[in-house]
Amino acid sequence: MTELLAVVLVIAGIIGAFLPVLPGSPLIFLGALVYDYGTNWDTFGWFWLGLLFLMMVAIEVAEWWLSNMGAKVGGASWQALLMGTVGGIVGLFFTPIGSIIGALVGVIGTELVRTRSVFGATKAGGGWFVGWLLSFLLQVVTVIAMTGIFVWRAYF
Repeated sequence: MTELLAVVLVIAGIIGAFLPVLPGSPLIFLGALVYDYGTNWDTFGWFWLGLLFLMMVAIEVAEWWLSNMGAKVGGASWQALLMGTVGGIVGLFFTPIGSIIGALVGVIGTELVRTRSVFGATKAGGGWFVGWLLSFLLQVVTVIAMTGIFVWRAYF
């Protein structure tokens, strides 16, 4: 039963790499943890679980940092970054890509109100989007690597 739960968590994590509604890397880590627990901690061990944990933390931090740094490079203020975060959280409740739309609306809207410059606001939003796109690609690569480690340790 734990093996099935672990596989479902890993599959949900893979889907989560492409849908912002699901946390991809945390679900894969949780799947590895459940699988290892189900095998009396004989499959992964502390080294591999530690590596998966570090990969999960690194990608989650990088995801937030890259999108915010992209916006900052684009000229976004701290207020726009804050409202982009709020917009991203609120957007999660509406559509699968709601967090992306919400964050963009938060960054662009705040900069538009703050500076009254359409160019500056769209530049900040574009910077956020480029940062998000880089973080998305990094998330996909990390999820593939984490899934590879899971499959290798669990089945080979």
